[in-house]
Amino acid sequence: MRFATARSFRLDKTKEQLIETITWRDLEGIDSIPLPILNPGTPILYPTDKEGRGIYIERAGYHDSKRLAKYVKQEELTNWHIRCQEFSHRVIMPELSRRAGKIIDKETVIFDCEGMGFHQLHLPSLTLYRAIAELDQKYYPGRLGKLFVVNAPFIFVKIWR
Repeated sequence: MRFATARSFRLDKTKEQLIETITWRDLEGIDSIPLPILNPGTPILYPTDKEGRGIYIERAGYHDSKRLAKYVKQEELTNWHIRCQEFSHRVIMPELSRRAGKIIDKETVIFDCEGMGFHQLHLPSLTLYRAIAELDQKYYPGRLGKLFVVNAPFIFVKIWR
């Protein structure tokens, strides 16, 4: 359903994206990525919203975008992001589902823009962020439950429109 929703229920496009995702996961060995496991009884100290979804807070205003783009390759950043996504989907969400007594397969994201300004608008770093967004849209569709943007400066509002 996540893939059908992402492709506006166009079944040809849904099938294409699903096949691409399965192929990518197989070629990249995504399902073999070692992840931390939870020992029985170990509490997950992970905040949840009213619906039991995990809350992820991104504090983009604290990133030093120029240094990030200078010292981190796109492949390294996407590799790290894939591991974060897999940990969330294969470890955190099943535990949250168990706790809630229902399937939890989405998360709530709070995008905190405090400290964001023109210094964040650095083309090489924006390219890195765009790669992450494209990865999520292509291989992890429909995982966003709710998005809250807080402390947005004027420039962010202008760019968002």
